[in-house]
Amino acid sequence: MNEKTDHLLGTQAETGQSLDYAARAYVRLCFALERHLPDYVDSYFGPDSLKEEGKQGGKTPAQVVEEASSLHVEVEALSRSGLDEVTSRRAISLAGHLRSMAAASRMLVGEKRTFDEESRAIYHAVCPPLPAEELSCSLSRIATLLPGTESLARRMERFRRQFEVPKEKLEEVLRAAIDEARRRTAEHIPLPEGESFSVELVTGQPWSGYNWFQGNGHSLIQVNTDLPVGLDLVVSLACHEGYPGHHLLNLLHERLFYHQKGWVEHAIWPLFGPDALLAEGSANFGIEVAFSSMAERIAFERDVLCPLASLDGTELELYHEILRLNARLGYAEVDIARQYLDGQLSQEEALQRLIEDRLYSLPRAEQQLEFFRCYRAYLISYYLGCDLVRDWVESQGGGPGQVDRRWQLFYQLLTSPLLPEDLRRLT
Repeated sequence: MNEKTDHLLGTQAETGQSLDYAARAYVRLCFALERHLPDYVDSYFGPDSLKEEGKQGGKTPAQVVEEASSLHVEVEALSRSGLDEVTSRRAISLAGHLRSMAAASRMLVGEKRTFDEESRAIYHAVCPPLPAEELSCSLSRIATLLPGTESLARRMERFRRQFEVPKEKLEEVLRAAIDEARRRTAEHIPLPEGESFSVELVTGQPWSGYNWFQGNGHSLIQVNTDLPVGLDLVVSLACHEGYPGHHLLNLLHERLFYHQKGWVEHAIWPLFGPDALLAEGSANFGIEVAFSSMAERIAFERDVLCPLASLDGTELELYHEILRLNARLGYAEVDIARQYLDGQLSQEEALQRLIEDRLYSLPRAEQQLEFFRCYRAYLISYYLGCDLVRDWVESQGGGPGQVDRRWQLFYQLLTSPLLPEDLRRLT
């Protein structure tokens, strides 16, 4: 056992200092790794000194592997040393993040992994394939609702056009949706005083929307307008990027974990790590939490957003039924990404599969293929992450009809230092 491990496994009185030491080292390593893996750090609201020390340390990816692996062993041992529940939970979470960081760094020094091996090592989860019969059944039911002689993807594209928000009205419609999502969230979760967001329309990105949390309770929410933005996406982005999604999650971590507890490891969000499943999963499931029934959502879209966007809401019920059937096809998208990134599908074959199995237009399929190349196994966080969060909340009594309990459990999830494997154990 080395000298550093002896220190970490000292008396109970030393535990907090030991974890604080490891947490500061972890933050420095995050910024050291970002020099070699751009976008590794998604947001940071901790001390500038740790950021600068990490950036200027000049560590190679191999050195990051060595130090993250050593810290992981030490912190994991500490987590098993008879700590109180809160401290143990913190240690387990930090150890999991260090293990993930070491895995991400190993890929930079030449370690090859399949899509599933990458997702297991970095995100602590593997996404199951979508059974062929489930894919076929969903597509057949959508085809029944959209009869015609054209390809199903073309019929879907034509149907969705009637719900596209005109670009000149998009920002106003987005703000109305975010305001409603915020109002619904504030009824159940107290929001920090002075929290705020701004909205910006952008182009040239492989994603539809992004939340850039900037600290001090403020987020910049960007929406990509390369492709048309449908009415359903407006509400989804408002909840996912704003309330009760990424903006709320960051607000709570900044206030509760960083400022109140002093846990500096929660002042940083590595994009490629186990937090992805909880962040994206809670943001996606948060749409269902904010709008506890589809009837509520349809009423809001029909009565508020459609007039703002000058859209006809007559077929909203059909629209959402088709979207519900289409949602499960997200697992088909993961299957396509897995096969494409593992070299089993060419670019042309992957595009065709996205059009046929995911019912994307060609431009949207091309955008999604770019997302696969940029973010790789991160894709699983949207689909598997959402199912993990939903299963956990509902297994604890937070079903669709139990609105207050649902919000209570959702808040508990956002304010607990959990890993993806914890959700599977707790369901």
